[in-house]
Amino acid sequence: MAKILFPLSALLKVLKVRHRTLTHSLLFMLALLLLTLPLPPLYFLVFMAAYASHPLIDLLNVNGVQLFWPLPWKIRLLPKYLAVDTGSAGETAFQWMLVGVGLWIPFSNITF
Repeated sequence: MAKILFPLSALLKVLKVRHRTLTHSLLFMLALLLLTLPLPPLYFLVFMAAYASHPLIDLLNVNGVQLFWPLPWKIRLLPKYLAVDTGSAGETAFQWMLVGVGLWIPFSNITF
């Protein structure tokens, strides 16, 4: 997402916003949701699913995310011994599953 939203990611880097903090928070996702509501329903759904997939993957990571930023609590969905390491086969498998779902949505019988 940093490559797609380069101006935003560059600004966050200048402001020294760390990874898995503001941009992975529920507050940021709510702001994105409000900004993208005017999109056609299919584009809105695909954009939000694509964006939310990154924090979701990181919630399965050992490090977790600051889901309730600016509060400093790091949240992860799995205990450390089951958590998925960055760059591991488990992470890659989960990413491919999300790609499959993302490709399935436009061809499904879901109506908006």
